[in-house]
Amino acid sequence: MALLIPFLIVAAFFVLRANPQRRRVQAQRAMLANLAPGTRVVTVAGVVGTLVGVEGDRAAIEVAPGVVVEFLVAAIARTDEPPPPADEMTGAGADDVPDAEDPQAPHHEEI
Repeated sequence: MALLIPFLIVAAFFVLRANPQRRRVQAQRAMLANLAPGTRVVTVAGVVGTLVGVEGDRAAIEVAPGVVVEFLVAAIARTDEPPPPADEMTGAGADDVPDAEDPQAPHHEEI
């Protein structure tokens, strides 16, 4: 029975630690397999751009109009969706500035 306890601890470690890591790796591989030209991507270095094409283990990413940089496909960390337009945002908006004509807007007096 005493030999069974360390075995159970090691088994619990692999279930709790290795399984989530395996799922992350599988999700990353699936994301890389589904890349298509026109997808906005973020590299591990933080470079954001639009995928132009993939050839073997290389990916061409357009980081500015007319500027195409070549990265390894493995350097693509995630895809990036563009931010939603301001009218689709809930709440006061991105800048949270009240309208001057809004009678419900809080008023601040200068000292």
